[in-house]
Amino acid sequence: MRQECFNSNIMSNPTNKPLNDYDAQVKAMQAQYMADLRREMAKAEPDKLRAQRYYFLMSLIKARVAKKVTQKQLADLIGMQQSAISRIESGKGNPSMNTLLKIAKTLDVNLVVE
Repeated sequence: MRQECFNSNIMSNPTNKPLNDYDAQVKAMQAQYMADLRREMAKAEPDKLRAQRYYFLMSLIKARVAKKVTQKQLADLIGMQQSAISRIESGKGNPSMNTLLKIAKTLDVNLVVE
């Protein structure tokens, strides 16, 4: 009965060799589980990055608002257009590290990259 369960089509066998002993079957199941887990984690990674980006953008906006600086004022202070600051804060822009450092320095906050 146990042999039937492990050799069913539910579990893939990448080597296509018959698995006769229990330990080999368990190892094959573990390998399949880990492969499935890696695929699921790869799908979740964009969500994690999206959340980190959102947190960063909200921190940037909060720092600007706390200093009572408008987007236009911030842009003028670092030599950019207001529309560029708007794109950065909305998540549509892709600022360089140099731009982020200028913003952080102007707003008197630390920029930490992990």
